[in-house]
Amino acid sequence: MRRPAKSRHIVVALAPELDKWIEQLSQPAPKCCTCRDELDATKRTIADLRLQVATLESELNAALVALQARDGGKNVAGPEIVAARRAQSDGSAA
Repeated sequence: MRRPAKSRHIVVALAPELDKWIEQLSQPAPKCCTCRDELDATKRTIADLRLQVATLESELNAALVALQARDGGKNVAGPEIVAARRAQSDGSAA
């Protein structure tokens, strides 16, 4: 379909072009990923990453406690200090 002039009211199309256009309209739209699917996948990834961070923080805290016990608490930051440093660096709290 074409507009022969600058007017937006006149449209020209040949019968075969219209037939092809109508045929394309009657075909189902191709299946593709939707924004909702991507959002749901992203939410699952975020939840998985939060679980991994919590697990790693727990392991870090256990290692720090073990180091403090071994060294008598000298020269080793405690879990609360590590959590405070993390909150300062990225704005999150443990």
